[in-house]
Amino acid sequence: MKEKELIQGIQTGQVFYYEKLIDCYASYISRVVIKVAGSRLTKEDMEEICADVFIKMWENKDKLNIGEGTLKSYLGAMARNKTINKLRAIGGKVILPLEEDEIKYRGIAEEGIPENEMLAKEEHALIMDVIRSLPEPDGEIFIRRYFYLEKLSEIGKALGIEVATVGTKLHRGKQKLQKVFKERGGLGE
Repeated sequence: MKEKELIQGIQTGQVFYYEKLIDCYASYISRVVIKVAGSRLTKEDMEEICADVFIKMWENKDKLNIGEGTLKSYLGAMARNKTINKLRAIGGKVILPLEEDEIKYRGIAEEGIPENEMLAKEEHALIMDVIRSLPEPDGEIFIRRYFYLEKLSEIGKALGIEVATVGTKLHRGKQKLQKVFKERGGLGE
């Protein structure tokens, strides 16, 4: 079934398409949750997060604004965010490691300060715009590495490219992201 048909079916409230969504993406959502949670959550917590992703998708079916080719990314990001929220709820800070030459995030998302939260949302939107502007498979590589925390070898295997190529594409993507933020006075400083 094509992604566009699946999205349209869900938007019109057809349960058949919702069930197909679960069939198509349940194992993917589970992998994302497991990668982000590691051993820090119980099996029941992880199952609950997976279910919550699909429930939230159904509850917001009228508001969905997902372009073709982005459903998997949308669901993956939702699973990642729900997992991070759960980890924060049970134990405070969540550290998601980037490589040693990571793009520095200045911690502006400090909770409870509206100005900081607004800046964090703006920077997140800018990051997503830059990632979407990367040619494929570069955008997918960036998302797999930094949003789903996949290892370079896993990404290379999944996309059928050399690990060194994955590393090069990540490096170039980070350079582009830093350049955009320097131009706008943001993260890349």
